[in-house]
Amino acid sequence: MADAALLLEVIAAHDLRDPASLPVPPRSFDVTPGGLDGLKIGTSADFGFAAVDAEVRKAFQSATDILAGLGAELVPIV
Repeated sequence: MADAALLLEVIAAHDLRDPASLPVPPRSFDVTPGGLDGLKIGTSADFGFAAVDAEVRKAFQSATDILAGLGAELVPIV
């Protein structure tokens, strides 16, 4: 997770070579896990039609279990 935060810090920064880039102050992204109370997340392992490998389905279930454990409300979508 720290690697993802570092990457986000780099790509969110102002780029002098990009004329569309805004001169925003640098940000630091906190990687400390926090609660997700009040966050509603739509989930679907297969979008109602796609074939999903058993290992992928297991990894998806593990990820959604973690999100729910952090307080997110998981809403099945199809």
